[in-house]
Amino acid sequence: MTDAGLRAIDLRFLVPELPESVRLIGEPPGWRRGLVAAGIQIGGEEAPLTVAAAGRAAEALGSANVIVLGVRGERALRLAGYVTRTVLVRPRVFVPIDAHAACAHALLAQHPHRSAAKRAAARLVLTALRLGIPAAPAAIVATRSARRPALLEAAAATGAAIGDDWYILRGGGDDLQRLVCLCFDGSRPRTAVKWTRVPGNADPFERDAAAGKRLAAIPAPIREHAVRHQGRFRMGAFEGVAESAARGVSLQDLLAAGRDERAVVDAVAQWIIDLGRATRADGGVFQHTDLGTWNVLVEGSRFTVVDWESSRQGEPLWDLAYFLSDALTAAGPRDPEARVRSMLALHRGDAKESGRFFRWLELGAKAFDVDAVGDVVLRGWQHHSRSHDRRSDRGRALRGETGGAAERGPLERLAGPWLDDPDLGADWPAFARWRAKA
Repeated sequence: MTDAGLRAIDLRFLVPELPESVRLIGEPPGWRRGLVAAGIQIGGEEAPLTVAAAGRAAEALGSANVIVLGVRGERALRLAGYVTRTVLVRPRVFVPIDAHAACAHALLAQHPHRSAAKRAAARLVLTALRLGIPAAPAAIVATRSARRPALLEAAAATGAAIGDDWYILRGGGDDLQRLVCLCFDGSRPRTAVKWTRVPGNADPFERDAAAGKRLAAIPAPIREHAVRHQGRFRMGAFEGVAESAARGVSLQDLLAAGRDERAVVDAVAQWIIDLGRATRADGGVFQHTDLGTWNVLVEGSRFTVVDWESSRQGEPLWDLAYFLSDALTAAGPRDPEARVRSMLALHRGDAKESGRFFRWLELGAKAFDVDAVGDVVLRGWQHHSRSHDRRSDRGRALRGETGGAAERGPLERLAGPWLDDPDLGADWPAFARWRAKA
C-alpha cells in the first residue's frame, strides 16, 4: 500500500473508538507523518490503538484495537478474543470483504466505463474475496467489540440511515478534501457520510448544512438533482455530515473514457440556469462554486450534483462557465497545462465545442439579464484563483505548517491568461464576435 494511500484514507477511522493517541509497531511508510498531521498523539504501551505490520499481530494483543496490514495473524487475534474484519485496501477505497453489496459496488458499479477485460478481472477478484482468497491488498481490523466504526456511530446519531454494509471512498484532492463512507441498504448506497481528517475544519460542514436548507426550499424538479442534507455530527475535533447517497458514477470518469454524454452535459447546463432562476435575489444566484464534472454523478439519463461545501450566493454564470469549461475539454489531455490550453482555445472560439459553449453562456446571460458577460466570467476565474489560495492557507494553518500554496488545477489557472489574451479579458472580443454573428 502506498504512502499516499495511507495518508489519504487513514485507517484509524475504521475502528470503533477514535483514538487521541496511537502506538506504532513495525511502522508502515507514511503513518507517522499522517498521524501527526491529523493531530493524533504517538504514544507508548498505554495507547488505545496499535498499528501492526503484517504478521506482527501477536505483539499487540493487549490493545483495544489492532489494524494489521495484510491478511496474516487473523487466527491469533481471534484466539485472543478479538472480533476481526478483513478490509480490501485499494488506492481509492477501503471495503469490508464480508459486505457483499459494498464490494460489488466498489469493484463493479463504480466503473461501468472499464473495458470488458478489466470488468472480468474485477469479477474474478470479487469471487476470490468471497471465497476467502486474498486476491488483493487487504488489512485486518480487529476490535474488542463488533460495533461499527466511530464515524458511523456518530453519523447514526443524526438519524441518518446507517447500515452494517459500507465502504470508504476517497478522491485525489488535497488534505482538506473530505473522505466519504457510502452506507448500503440492500444493493445500493443509501447514505453518504463525509468527514474531515483535519481537526477544526468546520467551515465546509456549515456550508453543507446551509446548502441543505436552501435546496430544500426550491421546486422539486430542481431539488431532485441535488443530494439531501441529513445532519451534522462531530467526533472530538473532527467534523462530519450525513447526506443522501447519489447513485451513479462520476461524469468526469465517463467523459475521460470517451463516453458520449452530450445529453447529460446539456441537461446539467440547463439545470444550472434553472437553479439560478429559482434562487435569484439581489442580483445574485445560489451557486455550487465547485461544479466540475467530478461533482456530477450519472446513472443512465439521470444526474445528481454532490459536494456543496463551497456553495454561496454569487454572480450568475460562474457555475455555468466553470462546468462547461471542464465538461467540454474533459475528453482531451489530462495534464493541467494542456487542459488550460484546451480551455483557452474553447473560450477564444478556436475549439470544436466553442459554439456550444457560447450558446449556453448566451442562454444564461439572457436568463439573468447579463450584458457584460466577459466581465462576469473573468471575475469568476479570479474568484476561483483566490479561493484556491485561501483553501491552501487554511489547510496549512489547521496543520500548523508553513510553505507555498498547493498546486492550482486548470480552472484555478485561468485568471492570468484571461487577462493577458487579447481575445479574452473583460471585453471578451471572441464572444462578442460570436454574438454578433449569432
